[in-house]
Amino acid sequence: MYKTRRGSSCAVLGGCSRVAIAPKCYCGVYAIMYKSRTTSNPNRVFLGCPLFKAKEPYCRYFVWMDEHLKKLGPWSLKPWVRWMKLRE
Repeated sequence: MYKTRRGSSCAVLGGCSRVAIAPKCYCGVYAIMYKSRTTSNPNRVFLGCPLFKAKEPYCRYFVWMDEHLKKLGPWSLKPWVRWMKLRE
């Protein structure tokens, strides 16, 4: 857990601008990270609806993580790049 200046906890690297980093899907729930296992995009990370693997109806929200981070700007990339390198 990471702490913000106000003392609330946050599970988002680099601070608690959670809506900007982890957007909400069309169900209104925060999107979560998945890793692609396809041959065309091996190990590529994407954000998707958390109900995707719950065997329930889901909204089909999908965005590639790298493309999402590019839209957010360079300030958001540093913590995620460091995190991704640790996972390799």
